[in-house]
Amino acid sequence: MKNHFSNQQALEMLNEETLASPDLGNWGIATKDSMTSGFQWFHDNATLLQVLQFALPFIEQDSSDIEDLQSKMEEYESAFQAATLNDDFTQLIDAFNKSFSVDIEVIWIGSFDELLRKKSNFANFVREEFHGSTKTITQRQLKEFKEILNSDVCFLGMYTG
Repeated sequence: MKNHFSNQQALEMLNEETLASPDLGNWGIATKDSMTSGFQWFHDNATLLQVLQFALPFIEQDSSDIEDLQSKMEEYESAFQAATLNDDFTQLIDAFNKSFSVDIEVIWIGSFDELLRKKSNFANFVREEFHGSTKTITQRQLKEFKEILNSDVCFLGMYTG
């Protein structure tokens, strides 16, 4: 299997590449599992895509069932290539979740700027949870908004798309 990572290697890559705040990286991913939800930030979308391709699929996977993992990865690799070729994050989220959502679900991929002012369903949801409105985050609200995104964001568990 190409690029097979152990759980430990995947966690190391994720920890190495993940930034603590949107101040440090403009590209993010929001995930949820049965216990937690939150954002992870990256310097650029290329790094984010590397993590989605080589690390995140191996987090909390049962590596003792190599055949099952290989089957999931082959299906995901094909869909991943098509999604990145088309620069389609929705397709990429669907591909990841179809293959791996038992353990972790990707609910958003995008830029910090999108969360501040764009009209996507997810950005509207986050702003609505933050200040009760889908209006753009103002400069005055920016510090508090970033603090919310850096905390354990419990409201992400309520997002249904």
